[in-house]
Amino acid sequence: MNTLSSQFPLFETICHDLLARLRDEASEQGKAFAAEARTLAATLESWKSESPPQDQRAAVLSRVLDLHRTAMDHLTLVDPKPPVSR
Repeated sequence: MNTLSSQFPLFETICHDLLARLRDEASEQGKAFAAEARTLAATLESWKSESPPQDQRAAVLSRVLDLHRTAMDHLTLVDPKPPVSR
């Protein structure tokens, strides 16, 4: 029986959001982040039919969060936005 948590869609959304943000990224690092996001999204998709062991689940979900933080830091450095004036 599949026992994915109710928060599972959040992790899928994070991967798809990263892919959208990295779509036009030309740097090798950006391409590597996008490739990893695609791999993680495919892994998450496969869990819909067969739940992973708890340790694997924890490792992959942790990696999704780490990738999001690192990729967003990268995007901020590549395309910094000016401060919003009030």
